[in-house]
Amino acid sequence: MHWFENVQSMREPWKLDNSEYNDMASAYDIQQDDELIGEDWLDSYLTNTILDAKYEKVDVHDVATNQKRLTPDQQHELESVLDKDMDLFEGTLGVYPHKKFSIEIKPDAVPKHSRPYSVPHVHQLTFKQT
Repeated sequence: MHWFENVQSMREPWKLDNSEYNDMASAYDIQQDDELIGEDWLDSYLTNTILDAKYEKVDVHDVATNQKRLTPDQQHELESVLDKDMDLFEGTLGVYPHKKFSIEIKPDAVPKHSRPYSVPHVHQLTFKQT
């Protein structure tokens, strides 16, 4: 095959091995599915629904006492550990506590750019709400 200045030799059809034939058949099946079902079928195949984020205040005493596999002493220890960082359980996202920070980059580092991941249609409503 000639394409502009490029020459690509064609493979003889009788020289296909089983794996190459199966790959071609799978690619054909996927194209057929895209035409029948729609192009985003693979994005939503075997996906779980992402629920809206719910940030609610948590009672650390209830969390500790609901751990039935722990002894009462262990439950009390867990509650005291969780009490130390009570602001983590207030039900808000919070902010980064330090104003300034720096990221050290190697002098020979090369910036990398790649295309963003697409959001499957089944998750778009959830992402738009956040």
